[in-house]
Amino acid sequence: RQKLSEEQSLRNRGGKSKWFDVNGIKVQGTWERNIAVKLNELKIAWDKPKTNSDLFKYVLDGKLKSYAPDFYLPEFDLYLEVKGYWWGNDRNKMEAVIQQHPDKRILIIEKDQYNKLLQGELVWS
Repeated sequence: RQKLSEEQSLRNRGGKSKWFDVNGIKVQGTWERNIAVKLNELKIAWDKPKTNSDLFKYVLDGKLKSYAPDFYLPEFDLYLEVKGYWWGNDRNKMEAVIQQHPDKRILIIEKDQYNKLLQGELVWS
């Protein structure tokens, strides 16, 4: 089960979003694509999780699970989670991840932050 959770986190197919290629890196949905393009325009280095070492382990409802953030910005030591829509248990999942990893900076990008970021504002400053 643990291996399956890790696999699903790395290859999340949640929602009905399309996948896009931005500089050889696959991103899910137009919001992620637009953020990746904007980060490139702003010359901000970013990456996507690629291995199990990039996953966050967390416990929800007594079960050990794995979460893969949408973006990592090494220059800011910041993880971005892009949320155009909240699916299923996403809110509880993100609360658990943030609470169980207080040493990690995780910013949830919703509509307001998304629009500001696309205008060039660093919403994590």
